[in-house]
Amino acid sequence: MKKSSSHNLITLSQLEQHDGVKNSQLWILLYGKVYDITEFADKHPGGREMIETACARDSTALFESYHLSSHSISRIFLRDDGNNNNQSMIKYIGEFDEETKQEDVNDSKIKFNFTDYKIAKKQENRTMNIYEILKEQIRNDLFIPALTRQDFNLNIRRVSLLRLLNAIFIFSGLLACQLLSQYLTGLHLSLAIILAFLGGVFHHLSLVHVAHDAGHGSFTDFPTLWRMIGHGCSYLLGQSFYLWTIRHNIAHHVYTNMSEIDPDISIYERGNVNSQERSLPDKKYPKSGEKTSTPIKIILVIVYMQLKDLAHYWRRRVSDGVGFASPTWSFTTFHFYASKIVFVMYRLILPMVLFYSTDGHFGRNALESVLIFSVTEVVAGLLFGFFSQINHISEKCKFSHLKEGALNNRDELDWATIQITTSVDYCHDSYLWTYLSGFLNHQVIHHLFPSINPWLYPKIVPIVKKVCKENNIEYTIYNNFWDAMTAHVRQVTSFVDTKKLLAEIN
Repeated sequence: MKKSSSHNLITLSQLEQHDGVKNSQLWILLYGKVYDITEFADKHPGGREMIETACARDSTALFESYHLSSHSISRIFLRDDGNNNNQSMIKYIGEFDEETKQEDVNDSKIKFNFTDYKIAKKQENRTMNIYEILKEQIRNDLFIPALTRQDFNLNIRRVSLLRLLNAIFIFSGLLACQLLSQYLTGLHLSLAIILAFLGGVFHHLSLVHVAHDAGHGSFTDFPTLWRMIGHGCSYLLGQSFYLWTIRHNIAHHVYTNMSEIDPDISIYERGNVNSQERSLPDKKYPKSGEKTSTPIKIILVIVYMQLKDLAHYWRRRVSDGVGFASPTWSFTTFHFYASKIVFVMYRLILPMVLFYSTDGHFGRNALESVLIFSVTEVVAGLLFGFFSQINHISEKCKFSHLKEGALNNRDELDWATIQITTSVDYCHDSYLWTYLSGFLNHQVIHHLFPSINPWLYPKIVPIVKKVCKENNIEYTIYNNFWDAMTAHVRQVTSFVDTKKLLAEIN
């Protein structure tokens, strides 16, 4: 490949063409500069899949949030001096042409404020941004002392014996509940429903304790194991791990509570009625722009996600603003559809086939199979839906509506500040809520440092609290679960009230 000169401008169209599908090369945008990471992809410590999902887009926020030492890594490996013969095999292509960004809602339109460490190194008396301060504090307070104690930096992703036993307990419970409730005919229906209920609980726990962490690369140091766990969950739980890593890690984690990009708040989605909403009283204005509550989606959020996977994969988009590239004929495509078929066969079809082919000795009849399946998925949906929404749909959370230019002010685009103000924490001292949420009651910490072992979040909380206080940033922590829940309910209710008002206007 011919080396580009340092003044070469790369357009958005050129960047998006190098996604590994339209073009075999993988280009990535970091700190306003475009790099060719094709040769580096297979050597990436986090695995090739993470590189492929991050390419052909601005992945500066991803790079920053998944690397506590981003300052050192960028200085060593992101060379833009024309010397592409460095050990990382990352080749500088050129500067990104900001003027080519699309006018429509797209993740490429948004440029967060991050420090380009190569430039910052040359600047004297500069002001550090919040994320720099947080990372430096963590390195000073937790990394350096740990060189002797070995209690933090060596455990960033390591799975302790207790954490491993917890994962085994959850998946054993899940399989036992599924198999006994749907395949053991001699079990009374009432007991089968109780097991189905418990199966829903284990389904939720498997998502927040294992699958979620594997998707973020925080469950062991081995990318191969992350993929094995994640793709195994695709077959067992019916949700695509491949799409999850794009929908959750990129669209939600990078663009939190941005209504056209973040799909995790899409259960409140309604048609585009912006002009009417702008005419509503201030107290009724839905903070996320064009959102109203859809209770049925909240109750059936697991089934909704299982079905929404199909639409997302067909469209190759997980939201209005975030797309992805995947070949029509590939292992990824085969794996995606195979996991859906196996899940439906295992959870619904096979119990009925066994029942009718063995004269009722094994399995369940059609009505019982559907009932037991529904109980499990509804319980899982209620738990997962609640614990994934309470942190972001709250009175204290901020929302952004991109079509109305809510983020045109550059001062509002400090990424770490956005993560802190679009999330709330609750009940840090409660073992019950910490376990049921999979440590996601430490949501602010999770959004700032998603690749760190969640069991280490409590060590980071004092640092974040201190930095936020010193920089006048509101870090919301509800000490009482009831307060967190009522703040969530009131925010959801405000969306419902808006929907009713719009109905009256029409």
